[in-house]
Amino acid sequence: MSYRPVIVWLYGRASIHRRLMVVDGGRSAAWGLRYQYLRTLEVLMDALEESDCGVVAVHVEGLPGEDGRGRESIDYELTDADGRFLLAAQVKARAPGADMGAGQAFRALVGLARARDAARYVLLTTASAGPSVEGLVSRASRSDTCWTAQISTT
Repeated sequence: MSYRPVIVWLYGRASIHRRLMVVDGGRSAAWGLRYQYLRTLEVLMDALEESDCGVVAVHVEGLPGEDGRGRESIDYELTDADGRFLLAAQVKARAPGADMGAGQAFRALVGLARARDAARYVLLTTASAGPSVEGLVSRASRSDTCWTAQISTT
């Protein structure tokens, strides 16, 4: 079995915003990064297994923009051989049992869309979908919209 080469570019973030820290901020940040990198490795392995998906690179923390600066909202993105962005993803770890509301989900997805023109945007989270998210997904998935939305518990 032969695999196409997949390049992983690592762009690190210089700091973690203090306002996001909780009482046990070090462990929370480490857990969040662990979840983020596990989800990134998962998409990399999927790209290797699906030879016809067109993915040739997984960019951790996303590629810098034309201004040379990183894109804060992008945790990873996938590109094809022509450099087109197939997917931009935001990964958010939350405490067990925590819900995510429609406002939080919408802000994350808008951040991705503003940061990169991609064929697809994905928000991956450990949070449970709150009632407002379920309503957002239901409305966005109607046949008369151009959106595709889905809630996944995996």
